[in-house]
Amino acid sequence: MRRIACLALPLLLAPAAAFAWGDDGHKLVLREAIRTLPPDVRRVYERKTRELDRLVVEPDHRSQVPAEGCKHWINIEKTAPDYLAQLDAALHREYGTEGWADEDARGVAAALDDRVFRADPPPWTAARVDPLWSALPPTLDAFRAAHGRLDVFIGTVVYQPLLYTRALARALARGDTRRALAYAGYLAHYTADLHVPVHVTANYRGQYSSHLLFEDRERGDPHCRFETGYLKADLARIVEAVKARRNRPVVLAPDRITPLVIEAARHAYDLAPRLLEIDRTAVARADPRRDWEGWLAAVTPAYRDLASAQLAAAADLLSSLLLTAAGTGLLEVAPASAKMGPSR
Repeated sequence: MRRIACLALPLLLAPAAAFAWGDDGHKLVLREAIRTLPPDVRRVYERKTRELDRLVVEPDHRSQVPAEGCKHWINIEKTAPDYLAQLDAALHREYGTEGWADEDARGVAAALDDRVFRADPPPWTAARVDPLWSALPPTLDAFRAAHGRLDVFIGTVVYQPLLYTRALARALARGDTRRALAYAGYLAHYTADLHVPVHVTANYRGQYSSHLLFEDRERGDPHCRFETGYLKADLARIVEAVKARRNRPVVLAPDRITPLVIEAARHAYDLAPRLLEIDRTAVARADPRRDWEGWLAAVTPAYRDLASAQLAAAADLLSSLLLTAAGTGLLEVAPASAKMGPSR
């Protein structure tokens, strides 16, 4: 998720930007995941709350760099073959065969997005989008083999949980607590991101469906209003609701992680039309620029139900990933004696 989206900057600068859950939501997901771990696994994270609170939001601080930013989301509609062909052609028209700077190429991608998705606003029907989810390659390597550098325009959040679960397992196996905390924080961040309904669609701000947009990082579009402004206002009730929805963690077979993650992202996508419609109905009743309390009243309790369900699901998945990373032999890891460079 990217803060730049909630500043409502021009799409030229951030064609696929997003800002998921805000700091409150990310911290909640990680704390809840840790709370339900067995005591022997939880021990490595206990009394590290302040450090973990910092680490779980750290990925947002570097998310304006395309190679990092694309880890936070996936625009599933951009995996459609005709869109990919148009994007590839547009990039080649602009840059030829010499390649491009990722930041500069955002402008080309944004212009194409505006043309394609304004005429055909996502989220799309299940009949159209389900084949795209089913066609996602099983690994990040396979995804890049299929799409090359286009990953910075499509997004790769569905592949990050496995990568960071494996990194966490390696750090734990080496007894490298400092890296383990960092990887746990990053794993928590990306796992939470993929559960945000507007993190898995190109219409992440409602910009292609005539939703109210204005310059405010907490209230300026449906994305910000849901996961930052609303969440902050209703946080105490959300925390209670999340705790009531939690399940116990389970050890996951490594080859099941990415399929489970894709299924979670797919479910989040199914919720995107509901999120956007709740916002549209609420804005018609109370303009958040002038009557924030009225807008909050209009979205509650519908947003509370949606947010608590997705935050609890994120915490459930994260707790299982943390438990899996702690298991001996569950992932291919370096031996405890392996030498590492200095931790940062």
